[in-house]
Amino acid sequence: MPNNSILSSQTQKFKILAHCIFWLAYLVFVSFLLSNFLEIQGALIRTVIMGIFHAGLVYIHLMILVPRYYDQQKYWLYGMTTLGFLILFSLMRIAVDYEMAKISHLYQDLVMSPIHVLAVFMTGVVVLLITTPIKLVEDRYQKLQLQQQLKNQRLEAELKFLKAQVNPHFLFNALNNIYTLAFTESKQTAPTVLKLSEMMRYMLYECKAERVPLSSEINYLRNFIELQQLKTEEKQNIEFSVSGEIKKYMIPPLLFVPLFENAFKHGNLEKIGTGWLKANLQIKEEKLLFQIENTVGETRNKDQVGGIGLENIQKRLELLFPGEFEFSAEKQDDIFSVFISLPLAHLLSKTPNPASLPRDHSAAE
Repeated sequence: MPNNSILSSQTQKFKILAHCIFWLAYLVFVSFLLSNFLEIQGALIRTVIMGIFHAGLVYIHLMILVPRYYDQQKYWLYGMTTLGFLILFSLMRIAVDYEMAKISHLYQDLVMSPIHVLAVFMTGVVVLLITTPIKLVEDRYQKLQLQQQLKNQRLEAELKFLKAQVNPHFLFNALNNIYTLAFTESKQTAPTVLKLSEMMRYMLYECKAERVPLSSEINYLRNFIELQQLKTEEKQNIEFSVSGEIKKYMIPPLLFVPLFENAFKHGNLEKIGTGWLKANLQIKEEKLLFQIENTVGETRNKDQVGGIGLENIQKRLELLFPGEFEFSAEKQDDIFSVFISLPLAHLLSKTPNPASLPRDHSAAE
């Protein structure tokens, strides 16, 4: 049986309302049938009595017998116990009918006739045949709803875990850079600490959301590159270009950061004149296209270059855009490249933030 504690209170209220409507319809229908043979008061009394017996039979069957025996595939015990309760409730109802007939001095012979006994038994069977499929459909719906809720919870937990793996990696690299600046007593130490503070504020607060403005993510990447540039006195050969209308789109936070981290960690960008990095983000033909290429050392292989960053990105894409994204990573000679394509239809923002637009959409760093 589904765990009702996880189901929403709204679903529980709807369930109670559906049960009330069913039994109200039952009372109206049975009263209408009995009114053809009895006065309205007598018909209502007999209907209420029948309803009490049938409700007891139905809920014992659905709440005890079905989950305990049928759901556990104990079909023999299920059949025998269900038949036993049908007989028991039928005999109890016949006894009550007989006592009522004695009081009213009506239909005493009919109450004890085989036709009436069979009719009482068969009405119980009919009620079970009507309510059991309804219950099975209801349980199936609740089970699917529960599975979806658990899937969403698992998805949220995995995404939080994957995002959390990015933050310590970046912080470790950034602190190494600041340590180098402080060790050399560089004038860039204080501005770099401030820039790191701004970036950490973005990660700690804005990145709590499932999606962030694409423009904010681009600004973060530009700041990230500027911070990494401080590792060398000469400017590294790095290009990061953005083209297309970006302000109306939202993106999973820190999605591309591991790619830049890998480029700076495994590439030979500090070898001025030899190492280089080129990244491009485009909004084109209903897709967000991102590509990054960088040089790597001769001894590096694909696994060493990609590391946990590529695994995180691919896992997040599988969770967020199942079957609707493209991802490829390859190493040819001394160049490592990654390509990602995302459907813009899933990145639309209803409330774009113009203040977060990048300063320059196309400039190379």
